[in-house]
Amino acid sequence: MSMQRSRLALWFAGVYLAWSLLVYFGTLGSDGHSWWPVFLYPIIWPLSALYDSANEALLLWRFPDPRLAPNSFWLTLDYCAGAYYIVIGTLWVYFVVRLIQSAFKRREHPAA
Repeated sequence: MSMQRSRLALWFAGVYLAWSLLVYFGTLGSDGHSWWPVFLYPIIWPLSALYDSANEALLLWRFPDPRLAPNSFWLTLDYCAGAYYIVIGTLWVYFVVRLIQSAFKRREHPAA
């Protein structure tokens, strides 16, 4: 049973990784690419809210008027967001599932 549990976290992380890669790279070059974070935001909610807060602070600090930001800045921001949502999101899903697994394991085998 413990072997299945250890694979469960990897399986969920793998599903998230596949979904995030599909969402990010599947929308490249289309008008829908600006909407890709919407499909990943709720899955890794606390981390995505933290990223958005830091992103807004950076934007306000660097460009008080976002219309003056060069296209290269927005492109770099998109690449950073993609890397964050894909890599950090996959790790987040893995560790959350492991945490839930350990909570259930303790519940099944309480200390004497």
